[in-house]
Amino acid sequence: MAALGYIELAVANGSAESQIYKDILAMNSFWFPDTYVEMAVYFQRQQGLAWDKVDPKVALSKDYSSAQGAAKINQAIQGVPGIKSRGGSCGA
Repeated sequence: MAALGYIELAVANGSAESQIYKDILAMNSFWFPDTYVEMAVYFQRQQGLAWDKVDPKVALSKDYSSAQGAAKINQAIQGVPGIKSRGGSCGA
């Protein structure tokens, strides 16, 4: 809900779409730090992209910023020191 509220406020204030995506990616990184650290590792190892070069619109897509996307990423980077395997639930 906080992200939606921010988006509505940003649109009302005339913020550029690209800036809104950057801001939401930053917010999600604080709300779900393990997920986005793993995503940064994934993009670096699998696609050769540093985190600051990843398109926020891509990172926020369902392919990456969803439960299924996070599970796929976690599975793909197993064996990287510091990365733990997560179970199939969100922990709620």
